[in-house]
Amino acid sequence: KQIARLKEPSLKCVDLVVMELCNVVRLCTDKMARYP
Repeated sequence: KQIARLKEPSLKCVDLVVMELCNVVRLCTDKMARYP
């Protein structure tokens, strides 16, 4: 039961981390595109 209760917030946390990583990657690619 405890695992099920922890599952929901941890999944949200993973989603947030993935979104942050995507944002960072996009920013990096934008900067790279600016300096060929």
